[in-house]
Amino acid sequence: YERLNKLYRRALRQRMYKDEDELNESFIIDKKKFSLSKLKYAVTALERYSLVDGKNSYDGKDILGDFFEGIIRDGFKQNKGQFFTHTNIVTFILWGLQLDRLAIKRINKDKEIPYLIDPSAGSGTFLIEYMRFITENIKRRFRSQLSHSRDVVDKIESDWFYPDHRENRWAQTFIYGIEHNFDLGTASKVNMILHGDGSTNIFVKDGLLPFNSYVKETAPNALNSSNIDKNYAGKEINGQFDVVVSNPPFSVSLDNDTKNILSSSFLFGDKKNSENLFIERYYHLLREGGRMGIVLPESVFDTSDNKYIRLFIYKYFVIKAVVSLPQVTFAPFTPTKTSILFAQKKTSYEISRWNTVWQEKSKEYSKLKTKCENICAVADGKKKKEKLPSIKNLSEEQEKECLLSLLRTLIPERNKSLSLYEIITIHRNEIDTICKIDKDTKDIFGMVNTWWVFGEVAKDLSYPIFMAEAEHVGYKRTKRSEQKRPNDLYRVDSDARVVVDDGIKETVLDYLREIKWEG
Repeated sequence: YERLNKLYRRALRQRMYKDEDELNESFIIDKKKFSLSKLKYAVTALERYSLVDGKNSYDGKDILGDFFEGIIRDGFKQNKGQFFTHTNIVTFILWGLQLDRLAIKRINKDKEIPYLIDPSAGSGTFLIEYMRFITENIKRRFRSQLSHSRDVVDKIESDWFYPDHRENRWAQTFIYGIEHNFDLGTASKVNMILHGDGSTNIFVKDGLLPFNSYVKETAPNALNSSNIDKNYAGKEINGQFDVVVSNPPFSVSLDNDTKNILSSSFLFGDKKNSENLFIERYYHLLREGGRMGIVLPESVFDTSDNKYIRLFIYKYFVIKAVVSLPQVTFAPFTPTKTSILFAQKKTSYEISRWNTVWQEKSKEYSKLKTKCENICAVADGKKKKEKLPSIKNLSEEQEKECLLSLLRTLIPERNKSLSLYEIITIHRNEIDTICKIDKDTKDIFGMVNTWWVFGEVAKDLSYPIFMAEAEHVGYKRTKRSEQKRPNDLYRVDSDARVVVDDGIKETVLDYLREIKWEG
């Protein structure tokens, strides 16, 4: 009894980063509920078996890990905003981000595996699948593409993947997770440990805290460092990770402690949507050129309330693809329609270029706004044209061109031949709307109508974005069972391995694999 509780406290200290006060009150066996005679019988019955040796064998059997995943899947209630991500979606994201190619490149060039984090890890599905993904593809499937240099061979055959029963040792350095919910965070840690990750880097804390909050007793700890980012209003970021994969909580209320510190770390700390705050956090975490594949509610992409976060994404990321998922993806737990965003963090140069173009177009808007407001005021008889420097020397045709430039796509082609007065009369509501400043984003994007300015910026900084809509994702779940369905996301071969780069274009993944990722 004393030995097991001592081992338990040691695990809490090393794996859960608990302090001494908490440890003294922690018992894994409660003598009032579990007699010592029963404990002795259980230990005697189990001590002949190893729960560590033999895991991750080539036949893919991991009885303890699979058992625990079943407990998590069936034993945890999926609450508002928190829904477990099916492995089909996780697998699709990992391959869609081309992490196999990135890993090969990073290993050959830098002798490192890509650092990955999920800041709202839930039960750890993204982390476990990434661990399996890297071990399978680097140790076995694509081993021939790795350098034969001594440094790389030593990493592969000594430090990371061998011996076989500890082939996931590399994960203790390169995988991180954060989960606010204590039960889920604990489950995620245990899940990773049972899958043989060596020593997990999962923090049972809020994923939006300052980076000095993520403290652990042993190295390494890539999450604990920070630096000032001049492109991010001089706020601190982490910038240590190559990849973020996540399904953030949707519209979940934040606790007061978190709310109080957001303004010092986030540009939009006063906003309510939890998923949008996590989008900012992904920028904090990624290094320049880092990749993210995240599940988001479709409201992020099309509602006026979320316009500010779309502008944030365009400013700080290069969007590679958006894949719309069917309504059944998270059924029966939620009917929320979702999409997957694939994006790459911009370099400092790219962000500076955006800022330059945005400032140029903002000045154009301000001048045009003044002219159009004065033109309308003169038409209304409220002002005299000769007393308005911005328009006093303009002809009627030039005034009309000002209005057409302001209205852009809001005026149909047939109305462009109308007279100045007719355009003002018919399109007065549109003119007033565009001349209205977006005050909720003024601190970040200036005193402008962001819709108009962004439209002009997009002309100068446009690039292709792959768009797709999947009708089937390979499954349909009910509260009691799961049924197989066709899968528009990817194909598998007879050995249940994902098919990639065979020249056939039948699924969304086949097209995603053709996207060029820089860095």
